[in-house]
Amino acid sequence: GNAVGRDDHAFLVGESPVGSSSNPRWKVRPPEALSHTSQSLAVSPDGRHVAAACRSGNVYLWDWTDEDNLARVWRAHYRPATCVAFDTGDGGMLFTGGEDGVVNAWSVMDLVDLDAADEAARPCRTWSEHHLPVTSLCVLPGGGAGSTRLVSAS
Repeated sequence: GNAVGRDDHAFLVGESPVGSSSNPRWKVRPPEALSHTSQSLAVSPDGRHVAAACRSGNVYLWDWTDEDNLARVWRAHYRPATCVAFDTGDGGMLFTGGEDGVVNAWSVMDLVDLDAADEAARPCRTWSEHHLPVTSLCVLPGGGAGSTRLVSAS
């Protein structure tokens, strides 16, 4: 299985069992620090995409099967981004939460679309009911009829 670990702002993706001495398959050090939450990093269900929430409000999205790796960087929140989570179905949606009390839903397909790389990323949906920073996101399986159930906490 994949092993994922991080220090202040670096992480590794490897195919070896934890504790193995082999080198990671992929390694990245984002140019800015990740948020200090347990959900500042997420891997899509198919293992192809890795998303990271940063203190600047930026979110990074990598396609670690691509040579260029970095698929998109965008300003997801005007305060620090605190958490990221992919939907549990096909991983086609990425959810972000921030200290601004906002939860955004993003289409991964739109984010990795090279024709739209120069355009500002726009969320598919925004929820702003939190009055405190969003601290956790949980995507529940089995929404049915293509729907996703998302729980957020502040």
